[in-house]
Order: sequence, then structure tokens, then C-alpha cells
Amino acid sequence: MNIPPPLCEELSQILNAEIASLFNQNLDCILVNYRTFPATILTRPTTEPLNNLFTFQATPLKNKTLNIGWFSLLETEVTSVVGLLSKQDITVSSIADFSPFLNPRIIRVYYQVLENPLRTATKLKNVLSSLKNTAKSLSEPEPTPQFRILCNTFAQTLGTNSVLILGSSCEVFKIRDLHLKIEGQKVITNPPRLINLSFESLDASANALCWGQIDLLKREVSTFLNVLKKQKGIIISSLHIQWFTNPQTVELTYLTVENPITFAIQSRRALQALT
Repeated sequence: MNIPPPLCEELSQILNAEIASLFNQNLDCILVNYRTFPATILTRPTTEPLNNLFTFQATPLKNKTLNIGWFSLLETEVTSVVGLLSKQDITVSSIADFSPFLNPRIIRVYYQVLENPLRTATKLKNVLSSLKNTAKSLSEPEPTPQFRILCNTFAQTLGTNSVLILGSSCEVFKIRDLHLKIEGQKVITNPPRLINLSFESLDASANALCWGQIDLLKREVSTFLNVLKKQKGIIISSLHIQWFTNPQTVELTYLTVENPITFAIQSRRALQALT
């Protein structure tokens, strides 16, 4: 079953979510909405952990797509959300702290299911209706021209043109060709194969809260960590499974407060260890 743009738009309306990308037109639909409570990490405001992600990917199966994603939850919400997902026959693949340095504590609950996308979206809407502090988008000021230039330089340093500016956050993406399967289906959507590097909370000294999130094969973890730990100021934030992939992948999150271009150079050095 394919996912043409009108179907993606219908799914976004059900979930009150923004369409984050249509990189693979007719083949996937990536939707995002947000938690609106404030959060800080290393004393700096952050929106990085506040998104809920809903991904629907085409498959060769009739009337079925591969549907994966996550909810970003406060501690008090986890039990009820896991219960709602399980009662609706949606597999909970992982429950993981986003970062031990985050205030308040935010836990991500990851899910996966192979079924009709409209059916899954309706189930996920039931979960969303149980949560407070959710919105289709975050209310943030427009980025300045200087911020846009810095964001583009950040992306160029990392060797990619895939850039998304969300208010005060600069997001840069690269996709890895990991030849994964979930629920027996070849993965063609981005999240399980993603390198996401970003910065936010830029200050007057040109330093920012910088994030790196990368999906790694298990055999790559030690090599990548060894190179990353040699980069000055880098903090390893979390390492966990997101979905049941074959071969199994894990997501590594790391962070620092640094000049974004310096962080991009550090990350580029670590990424070279994977090639």
C-alpha cells in the first residue's frame, strides 16, 4: 500500500500534526506534533526532546503500511500510554530516558505496527487525547537572517543540504543506508536510518546547546564511541534501542555546549569512523 500526499494530509489531520517531510513521495509520511511544557538541559532551554513522531511507510502488502514512531512523555504519563498502546495491539518496542540531564525527566515510548495507516492513526489519536500539553506546532519567533546563514554553514560543514529550521533550532539530517527490516518489511523511511545533528539556544558568545543523534548498528557502537570520546567537551547522553530492526540498531545521543561549527567538525570526525 502506497501513501499518496492526500492520504498523508488526512493522517496529519487525524493526529493534529505537521507534515515533517515527503522525501519519498507516495512511499512514506512523517508527521510531528509537540509537547508544550518547558524543558531545560545543562540549564539551557530546549525543544529537542518535545516532539511526538508518527511515521507511515509504504509496503507491498494490500491495505497495510509499516507504522512506527514515538511519544515524548512525562514520568507520570508512561504507564497509561503503554497500556493504551498495548490494548490496541500496537507493539511497544522500547521505553527509554531521553537524557539524564533533562529537566523535567522525559521518557520516550517507541511503537511499531503493521496495519492500515488510518486504523493506526485513529488508535494513536486515542493516546494523544489522554495527554495534556500537546500542540500541532511550537510558538517560536522567526529565525534571523544571521541564524539562517549559520545553520547553512553548519550543514555544509557536515556535508549535507538537508536543513530544517524550527524556531530557534537548526536541524541537519543525513540518511544512512543500513538495509534494515521492521516487521519483515524493508525500511525506506528515514527515522531508523537517521543522522540528526542540531543546535539551539544560541547565546551572545556564539555558543549553543548542540545535539547529535545517530542510528548505529551494534557492531559500530564501540568504534564510534571511541572516536567521539576524544572530542573535547562531548557528553554521551543515551544509548538505546528504538525499534525491533533486523539487523538491530541502537540510537546514540550526545551533546555539548559549544560553538556550532566546532561541534559540526567534531561530529564529522566521528562520522568518518563509520565509512
